[in-house]
Amino acid sequence: MQTPAFTQLVDTLPSTVPFVGPEAQERQLERAFLARIGANESVFGPSPSVKSAIADMADDVWRYGDPEHFDLKAALAAKHGTSPHHIVIGEGIDGILGNLVACLLSRAFRLSRQTVPTPHSITMWPDLAAIW
Repeated sequence: MQTPAFTQLVDTLPSTVPFVGPEAQERQLERAFLARIGANESVFGPSPSVKSAIADMADDVWRYGDPEHFDLKAALAAKHGTSPHHIVIGEGIDGILGNLVACLLSRAFRLSRQTVPTPHSITMWPDLAAIW
């Protein structure tokens, strides 16, 4: 089995979870943050137009979302002058990175603590770990 050549950065990553969510930090501190400006959160909250759009769709919350994200991909593609086929919708960086790894690694390359930067990564990519 061929071992990939990781950079020194990967070799120096800690064996603990690299990102601790703000909710976990608040529990550890036993107090809420005055402002949450990390984790892609806005200190301003949603805009009035977003609140209005959410309210307009409230009667449809019982439905499953479109798993193909057809309308969202079409709108994003139109805005950025590309094809919807070039748009990937994911559940965050861990999910998208997991999909990328699944596309690039061969079945001969097994996930293990030696080949994945952190033990947390395997729990973040359960579908990826399951295909091998």
